[in-house]
Amino acid sequence: MPNQIEHSPEEADDHFDDNEVELVETEAFRLAVDIRRPDLIRWLSAVPKENLELEVERTLAVGNQILTFMQASSGQESMERMFGPIVERMDDLSTLIDRLMGAGGKSQQKGVLGESVVLHQLKAAFPLDTFDLTTTTAEQADIRAMLELPNGVKRELRVEVKLYTNAVTTEQVEKFQRDLASTGAKYGLFVSLTSDIARMSGPFVIDQRTNYTAIYVPSAGVDGWGLIRGLTMIRAIMAAQEQSGSRLVFDASRLERAWQRIHEQMHKFEGQAKAIAEVAAGLAKARESLNSALDAQILKAKDTEASLRRGLDALQNALKDEFDGLPSPTPPQLPLVIEPAEQAERFQAFMQANTKLAATTTRLIGEFELLGLRCVWNAEGSNQLWSGDRCVGTLSRKNASSMSVRIDPAGRPVSFVLGQVSVNKENQLEVVVPGKLESEEPITLALGLLKQVV
Repeated sequence: MPNQIEHSPEEADDHFDDNEVELVETEAFRLAVDIRRPDLIRWLSAVPKENLELEVERTLAVGNQILTFMQASSGQESMERMFGPIVERMDDLSTLIDRLMGAGGKSQQKGVLGESVVLHQLKAAFPLDTFDLTTTTAEQADIRAMLELPNGVKRELRVEVKLYTNAVTTEQVEKFQRDLASTGAKYGLFVSLTSDIARMSGPFVIDQRTNYTAIYVPSAGVDGWGLIRGLTMIRAIMAAQEQSGSRLVFDASRLERAWQRIHEQMHKFEGQAKAIAEVAAGLAKARESLNSALDAQILKAKDTEASLRRGLDALQNALKDEFDGLPSPTPPQLPLVIEPAEQAERFQAFMQANTKLAATTTRLIGEFELLGLRCVWNAEGSNQLWSGDRCVGTLSRKNASSMSVRIDPAGRPVSFVLGQVSVNKENQLEVVVPGKLESEEPITLALGLLKQVV
């Protein structure tokens, strides 16, 4: 008979069948139960018969402890402590629903909501950068960002956010372009969260003009991943132009391939983010009653978050390397043209003022010219060494008895021995050549470094 319980310490075990359990100790408690729940039947059937009694007894003990705990925690204070976090989350959800319902019919309120969401996502994804709302000031775009580039400098970016039901109009795009012009910002990011942008197609559009570079991201989504891809792309462009020292014009097809790589990487990160959310949900559920079992889950959450951040950093560095190789159509900054007569006059003045260094200086200039370097004397008496359109170093007076050859690697790998070569705070390599040469080693060392950077 279902749910029938019989117990008698004195009864014999002759009416137990295969579905019944008998636990026998010093004072035995005999239990006969007809099991009807399929899940319990599957569990009991899977337990080896020699372990069945012990497993059932342990399970009953755990269940009894849980029921005792729940009954002991039924007071008002305990209930508030147990369900307080859930009630708070429900209140937050109610507030969010009220905001969404209130903003549903008003474009301005929807815009404020979209800006708030994007601002929160940007601050969470890029904690080293700063983001401030500027919507209270006309012609400023929605968000002013200061991004930290790989060389440590910070550069300004203006972000415009649209939360429209229909496509964003060309008038809104033109207003954003006017905002960039009025603020003098050189970089912009225009994000439409839930709709297309008029006259724009594809995952993104890059607008490269004389005064600014902007990226437009239509239908970016409200989950933040389209926004993060767009900001990662514009940051890579900013880093490439910052390193080159001049404005670069990028090939759209190559940028689209880079965008696709970002999308693929972000898809992986999205999976990691979901894993973090699942871990966090598991932690919240288990926190009250299973504090001793949380360590492994917390470590997993931290490891997953660290992996996500490392992936984002690696992606930004990879994009920077990608853009470093792009050609620049902007003519390089060449030295001012100085007439040969003036060059000769400056050279002669240096020689007369530094007679002890004249022979060594003449020797060095001759060696440099054999390497194909062009020597340009400036007004300060320093000789710049040019290889094509790039200044690779300088030759100047170190002191009354020696000359200084400084080489600028400009990011190129250079091999040298510390002690023979010094490195200044501008990361330039310096070789000191005595005015009275006792060996060829200093000149050979300087020429060897120059050959590596030419």
